Amino acid sequence: MFVDDDPTHYLDIGITKDKKFMVINSNTKEDSEVWVFERTASQESVLPRKLVPRVSGVMSHVDHLRDMFVAITTLGSKQKSFKIATLQDTDKVWQDLLPFEDPNLVIQEFDGFQDFIAIYCKRNGSPEIVVQDLDT
Repeated sequence: MFVDDDPTHYLDIGITKDKKFMVINSNTKEDSEVWVFERTASQESVLPRKLVPRVSGVMSHVDHLRDMFVAITTLGSKQKSFKIATLQDTDKVWQDLLPFEDPNLVIQEFDGFQDFIAIYCKRNGSPEIVVQDLDT
C-alpha cells in the first residue's frame, strides 16, 4: 500500500479523531509528509493520497473534523513556528485558521472537536489554551 524507501524517514500510521481517515506520516526530525486514505467498507481499492508534500524544514501533523482536515504546520511560517491551517475535503489549498503572527505565542499542538479546536500554546512562556470556533 505504501513504501518509503528512504532509511532516514520513519513511518507512523494512525486514524483521525473522527475515524474517517487513516493517516500515514513519513517523518524525519526536519520534515514530514502526510498521506491519507478514507476508511470505507470496501478496502480493496483504496490507495493513499498525498495530503501534505515533503518540503525541507517543514513539519506537519494532520487530523480530520467534520468535512475538513486540520493541520499544525510550519509551512509558510517565517520563524519556523507552528500555525493552524484547514483544508476542506473538496479543496486543494490550505487556509490559515490561526496563523503564527504573535512572536510571543508559540503553538505546540491542538485537539479537534465537532465545533471547535483547542490549541495548546505558550504566550511569553506561560501555558495557554486558545479555543477556535470552526464556523467562523
